[in-house]
Amino acid sequence: MAALTPTIVPALLTGASVGLNLLQRSQELSAAEAAAKQNAKANQAEANLRLEDLRTQQAEEAVKRRDALRRAQARARAVLASRGVGGASGSGAALLQGLAAETARDAAFAAQEFGVKAESIQLGLDASRQSDLLRLSEQRRRAQLDTLRQGLSLPNRFDLI
Repeated sequence: MAALTPTIVPALLTGASVGLNLLQRSQELSAAEAAAKQNAKANQAEANLRLEDLRTQQAEEAVKRRDALRRAQARARAVLASRGVGGASGSGAALLQGLAAETARDAAFAAQEFGVKAESIQLGLDASRQSDLLRLSEQRRRAQLDTLRQGLSLPNRFDLI
């Protein structure tokens, strides 16, 4: 039995070392996953705030456009009335409708712009999530390779990648 001891002890030490390293890497990966989840929540919250800001700006701009339209139509009616032309028919009505159409085009452009900005925010959020997932995947792969390397007693400079 004394002859087996010099063979068994190093094997047990290597196994214990691999087990401890595996536990350490597992804890590191768990911490990295928790950090990634926290980062994703923070990014989602930031994206939600940015979207809410965009919605608020869009609503404020819509109010401004509506008020500007009312003022422009009131001025046009006043000018038309001072010239003795009514705004209910003919060129007066066309002028007022033109102002309304221009405001509608501006509103449509603003809605498209909002859509582009909202999509940009979502794409940034998706890219951040994807980056975090890739980083975690890389850490897992490295941990597996390091555990394998250590289990096979390969030197650290021997890269399996």
